[in-house]
Amino acid sequence: MNAICAGFKNPPRMCKRLLVSNDLEHEIGLGVIYYDDGFTRTEVFVMCWGFLVLLCAVLCCYRRHAKR
Repeated sequence: MNAICAGFKNPPRMCKRLLVSNDLEHEIGLGVIYYDDGFTRTEVFVMCWGFLVLLCAVLCCYRRHAKR
């Protein structure tokens, strides 16, 4: 929210209050939001495995269609 408000040339009243405040969490009553910036090894493995299964299914369908 702070980054969004910082982008305004003339920030709205709510943004002015946020940009000046040192304790945003207490001031607006929100919890801290943490973003997960990546995938775990297990997730990558499952995605690769799923992609390979999908690829095999598509190739089988293609071979069946090509034989006709």
